[in-house]
Amino acid sequence: MSIAEYALIGSAAFFISTIAGLSGYGAGLLMPFVLIPIMGPQSVVPILAVAALFNNASRLAAFRDRIYWQRAFQLMLTAIPFCLLGASAYTALSGPGVMLVIGSALLILVPARRLLRDRPIGTSRAGALVAGAVYGILIGGATGAGVILIPILLGMGLRGRSVIATDSLVSFVVGIFKVATFQTLGFLPWDWWVCALVIGISGIPGAFVARWLADRMAVHLQDTIMDVGVAIGGGVLVLRGLGYF
Repeated sequence: MSIAEYALIGSAAFFISTIAGLSGYGAGLLMPFVLIPIMGPQSVVPILAVAALFNNASRLAAFRDRIYWQRAFQLMLTAIPFCLLGASAYTALSGPGVMLVIGSALLILVPARRLLRDRPIGTSRAGALVAGAVYGILIGGATGAGVILIPILLGMGLRGRSVIATDSLVSFVVGIFKVATFQTLGFLPWDWWVCALVIGISGIPGAFVARWLADRMAVHLQDTIMDVGVAIGGGVLVLRGLGYF
């Protein structure tokens, strides 16, 4: 990769991090559109898995005193093994197969996030285990699947900072296992690590810009625009994976 390509990826990571800070999600959904033309489709999920550790670690440090440990452990019991399964399956896909998976996931995750937001999961152990399995298999094999975790936590009765804290813990721990799986299977060469570091570091100041912009922008409008953009982008990736262009 050239310096110009790294600069482009870093600039995009900063911009997307700012959007994500305003709407509550977006980095894993939008970065594939930047990475695929430069790094190739197979690199997207491993690179973003490493980059996500930066964001989740910082959120975990900031909100560690508000973690709802019981709910986190219930989700991780099934999320971790199913994440390993999803990540392992991802490494076996071809280029077109990867685009189909990522595109399909983007198309599914936008409405899934909205549906889960209004449908309580309840506090039962069985419900938490099922939700953890669904989250795990999606997060292991696709990017952007983290958007469904916050609605899951809301459906389990968590509110306010406890949602952010518990989401950070689950995402960080599951993310470590995901990255370890890709590394073990030889799916994280050194240049992918460098790219992930560029994304992770470049995205840090975006959170502060988002905080400044938060009182100056209609967040719900931004959220809707992002949903539409992600759905269109997901459709394009599916068509490319099917060989239409």
